[in-house]
Amino acid sequence: MPTIPSLVPALFRPPLLPVRLVRHRSAMGRKHPRTVSDLARWGYRLRARCSACGHVESLDPVPIAKACHARGWARDLDSVAQRMRCKACGKRGAECGPG
Repeated sequence: MPTIPSLVPALFRPPLLPVRLVRHRSAMGRKHPRTVSDLARWGYRLRARCSACGHVESLDPVPIAKACHARGWARDLDSVAQRMRCKACGKRGAECGPG
């Protein structure tokens, strides 16, 4: 008994497309946030990791960006990281990034 694909004439079959290898993209895509405002604008969270004890916290960047703007502080991630204080050990300084 013939199979169904052999019953369909070659003219009516869709052409076979070459398979492309697609590189895995992260959730961030091509975005490289440099400020807390970038994180807030793009809808990402701020991940802060304490340099002393390793405590990790995921924070909403909107109130942090507003506080930096109100006080006239720089909003780049390095400046914000220096001002962060750990909830667990109380030390200043953190590693900040999208998270």
